[in-house]
Amino acid sequence: MIKKILFLLIFIAFTFAGYKNFQSHVFSLHFVDEDENIIAGYYMGKGEKLYKDIFSHKQPLPAVVSMFEQKLQKPNSLYLLIKRHREVVYFYSVFWSIILIVTFGLPGLLFSLIFEIIKGFQLGNMFLSESLVVFPLVYTLGYLWKIFSEKKVKLFETILFSVSLSLIPFLQFTLIPYVIVALFILIVLKKVNVIQLLTFYLLPFTFLFLFCLPFVDYYYYLNNTLSAICSVYLGGTAASSPLYMFYYSFLRPFAAILEMGKSDFGTFTGILSIGYLLSFIYLFFTQKKLRINLIITYIFLGLCSLRIVYPDKALYAGFHGLPWLGAFLFITIYQIVGVLRVASYEFINKSKKLINSKYIILSITIIYFIFLIHNSLFLIQDYYRPSDRETDFYVNYSRFYDYGQTIRILSGKGDKLLVLPAEQLIYWQSGLPHATRFLYVYLFVDPRYKKELYDYWEKTPPAFIYDEDNLSLFKKWWPEYTRIRKGKEVSPLFIRKDKIKSLKAWQINEIKRFGFHL
Repeated sequence: MIKKILFLLIFIAFTFAGYKNFQSHVFSLHFVDEDENIIAGYYMGKGEKLYKDIFSHKQPLPAVVSMFEQKLQKPNSLYLLIKRHREVVYFYSVFWSIILIVTFGLPGLLFSLIFEIIKGFQLGNMFLSESLVVFPLVYTLGYLWKIFSEKKVKLFETILFSVSLSLIPFLQFTLIPYVIVALFILIVLKKVNVIQLLTFYLLPFTFLFLFCLPFVDYYYYLNNTLSAICSVYLGGTAASSPLYMFYYSFLRPFAAILEMGKSDFGTFTGILSIGYLLSFIYLFFTQKKLRINLIITYIFLGLCSLRIVYPDKALYAGFHGLPWLGAFLFITIYQIVGVLRVASYEFINKSKKLINSKYIILSITIIYFIFLIHNSLFLIQDYYRPSDRETDFYVNYSRFYDYGQTIRILSGKGDKLLVLPAEQLIYWQSGLPHATRFLYVYLFVDPRYKKELYDYWEKTPPAFIYDEDNLSLFKKWWPEYTRIRKGKEVSPLFIRKDKIKSLKAWQINEIKRFGFHL
């Protein structure tokens, strides 16, 4: 217990020191997937239902949390809106890190410290389901390791396991197989009482289901999700090359090693994979009682990565790999700490001849960590790199404010807005209702949605259209709209021609402050 208190004090000190870095980088990147959760929450706060009134193929909990966040905090600016959501992620991470340290001790501490530093390279500081799902995912892995090590687990650990396992399907669709397999293995291998397990699991799952029920339409959820499965998942790369998917999921540690060197981040994941495989081999051949742990956690790591993400990719190209990265980092740390414990205690107690093995293993471990840290300096440097928030405001969010505020000035009662394809923060800044249930219009999920979008246009053409790069989608309606100019250039903002007649002189003059004119 004294050790865990010391670990908590170390983590709290790190958290206080790191909060300044968090504040410095809070606006450093912008990402449309984060916007989707936030804007869905914004319109849900106005009484709309997710999936029915707001199209989405993501899981419901992030949008529901965003809705409550906006109702409670009532952010009065676009920048405060983003900041508040990223603060949720930050303090959520701190909360879960404390739980991991209390439950798992040293592995929990090392994971929390390292993951906090590296997660930004896969957008782990943003309000994304990938960011939120990592911690319950890691907790379930640690619990499974403990229970298959024949260790007694405490009641609160079983309750937290059930809560964590229930959270996962409400956060990340691709991790649903992970949950099913976890329950199946626990029941088949009879590591816990079946009735107890199902009772503990069904209670938090039912609570989350009912918690989301007033704000989501589960019938439309199934419709949206099945369309996504057929066209995106089954119709994507995984379908055309199942072996390719297997390679980047269940052989991912080997893929990371074979492809290391393609990027700095790829080198880091490759070195992490070396530590994982070496500790796996050592424990497998020296600790028979841990073999089932090693095999089961290896399978679960594969289930954490059912989307094809290259191990060397970071930021926008790699954020889908964040759940795997978190789970992989935790299990690697858990295994290496296990190796050190074996070398330091069990070997000495067995035979004096094996005492030298302790020093060999400790030396290899020290060399490995020196090698890992040396190739991870770019991660540490980026974490502590100061950032100019004013510049980040301008670079990442200025256009949403300018266009959204211009639309707000020109709009009147009953006006609606359509944004193409995915600049969704304009909706929040404009304050207008959305013209269709498609808040983003990639239309990659189902061709039928394109017809639905056109039907909306036929019935009630929106007063404003912001179209970044999909002009061909509404070319038929061009004659009905005028393109607003920004300076000497045309802008992506269109206004319906009959709407111009109702504009007042002050409105036309006011938008000139943002560089716009008709």
